[in-house]
Amino acid sequence: MSTAPEDRARDLPLFFAIVFGSTWLLQLPAILVQRGLIPGPIEPYMPLVVLGYFVPAIAALLLARRRAGGVGALVRPFGKFRVSPGWYVAAATHSAAILMMGMVLARLVGGLEMGDAVYPPSAAQLAAMVVIPFTEQLPWRGFVYPPLERRMGPLAASIVTGTAWGLFHLQKQALFGSGLAPAVALWLLLLMIGGTVVYTWIYRRTGSMFLVVVANAGVYLNNPVQALPSNVVPLAVLALGYCAAAALLCFIDRPTWSMTAPAAAATA
Repeated sequence: MSTAPEDRARDLPLFFAIVFGSTWLLQLPAILVQRGLIPGPIEPYMPLVVLGYFVPAIAALLLARRRAGGVGALVRPFGKFRVSPGWYVAAATHSAAILMMGMVLARLVGGLEMGDAVYPPSAAQLAAMVVIPFTEQLPWRGFVYPPLERRMGPLAASIVTGTAWGLFHLQKQALFGSGLAPAVALWLLLLMIGGTVVYTWIYRRTGSMFLVVVANAGVYLNNPVQALPSNVVPLAVLALGYCAAAALLCFIDRPTWSMTAPAAAATA
């Protein structure tokens, strides 16, 4: 079993190969039907598409067995729940607040009605909020980020992790229908990169990966994706808001981003 950080980092190319390769393979039958290249209804192939959403978590669980501590070491950091209630409130509501304040500012600057400031979640989105954030953060925050942090520091590791996370989502969505408009793809990618940096700050200030899951779930409480494809402004506002928040946190709390500073050093 691999124990050295260098050996753990070598798992990442295999992880990325599995994650990105499986997206194409699992969605290929549905794409071929959609494009009219093979006959038949698309419904029988949709379970494969849904399975692709969970491949990162599955790959992380399988590859974690090669690391010291196995699956337990991967999952254990998500079990830290003892954090100040204020952190839970901030984690759950910060994304909604960023979007609301950003939309108000956009209206003041633009002088036009640019979209709603609040996008309440549907029942399906509430159900997704319970499951998806954990299955997203388990592979990207729990498996990918730690060896990158040891190698390049928390900020660079966050940018790389956020970019990979974003590209995985873009690849999934770009394969269907007419694909994603370039502007939408850009804003989604920036949102995930900026969001990952903010999540890293939350993690390093509290030591709780579970709180990162809560922060990710909070996006569903006011999700500008609901305005797509007719209106990309709310998505752009949230993406820019997260990037601004990330830059501000890097500027005002520099010790937290030091490679030598352990997670939760500021709360010890």
